[in-house]
Amino acid sequence: MMALGIAMRTIGDLVDSRSSDGENNFLILRLVAAALVIYGHSFYISNTGNPAEDFTARYLGYTYSGEVGLEIFFVVSGFLVVGSFCKRNNPAQFIESRLLRIVPAFVICLLLMVLMGAALGSLPLSGYFQSSATWHYFLSNVLFREAVYSLPGVVLTANPTYGQSMNGAIWSLFVEVRLYVLVGLAGTFGVLRNRLRASFVMAGLLAVGILAPAYLSLIGTDPTSLRVSMFFLIGAFLYANRDLIPLNGWILLLLFLACILSRHTVNFNIAVIMMIAYGTIFLAYTRKVHIPCVEDYSYGIYIYGWPAAQLIVRYWPTIGAVPLAAATLCCAWVLGFLSWHLIEKRALKLKGKFGRGTAQPRYVNNHIFEDVPKGALQNVKGDQLSS
Repeated sequence: MMALGIAMRTIGDLVDSRSSDGENNFLILRLVAAALVIYGHSFYISNTGNPAEDFTARYLGYTYSGEVGLEIFFVVSGFLVVGSFCKRNNPAQFIESRLLRIVPAFVICLLLMVLMGAALGSLPLSGYFQSSATWHYFLSNVLFREAVYSLPGVVLTANPTYGQSMNGAIWSLFVEVRLYVLVGLAGTFGVLRNRLRASFVMAGLLAVGILAPAYLSLIGTDPTSLRVSMFFLIGAFLYANRDLIPLNGWILLLLFLACILSRHTVNFNIAVIMMIAYGTIFLAYTRKVHIPCVEDYSYGIYIYGWPAAQLIVRYWPTIGAVPLAAATLCCAWVLGFLSWHLIEKRALKLKGKFGRGTAQPRYVNNHIFEDVPKGALQNVKGDQLSS
């Protein structure tokens, strides 16, 4: 792309040249996002925490840190998951990849929550395991029907709002899975084979989510689910138009200035949303930040962060929000490490049962796909969950 006679790199240029986690910063962005979620949740889980003291809410005047972490997760997810489908051009392979990435670790997490409830609850073991509510918790969650947070007879802390919640973070996985379904349908019916068509559909869904959210009941109609879904769609839009969108620090600076100038106006939210979305992809492809001996623990950190915090508060009820966040992050990092090496990494090795597809497509010119030989774009890390 040319701007004022100066060649500017596009997102697409960097997608092609820096597609693996060894060449970009998606891994560290996911880890930072998971840490933000834990930090933000600590103000709600702690018995002495005040959500108004959360750094993002207090000093930036924008939601709270946990939601910012989720917004980063969903931008990354929309960008990589749509890219994953486009590069495979194989719906069965896409479904296999998504299921292997999200389900095995989630099943183990749910089973551990059931066992934790048995150990800490007030019901006798026979009554607990015979209760329909116990198995409703497991089956409703594992089948992604409806998020269920409590188990019979289990009160983890004295917190009046969240004391019974085994894992208050899992709702976002339900939104993520429904968005995967939308991507799979869009790809299967050819929406993703045309840049203009894909962009039109994504922009249309964004508009519906803002103006008539009741029509997006597949994703969820509560404001938070719709909000993070919008970030997923923006990430998908950035991928679909990657060859047209320049990636430049000056653009990010302008978006930052727009946030400052629009503070206390109705345009502030729009400016921040644009800055977070663009800034996430910019940071993903800026100079590589090397973290030795670290792999993708972000999913495990995310799904175990809430229960770890609940257990800490149970046995240390006076702990403040910030110390709770630090202690939780340490515990969740260990659990994420174990989840990755014992479950997630092994599950991902099962991929490939549905063949490799016939071609790996790529957008060219204004809006058309061309097929390129197999293997030409094989080094793609779109398989990795970002929720």
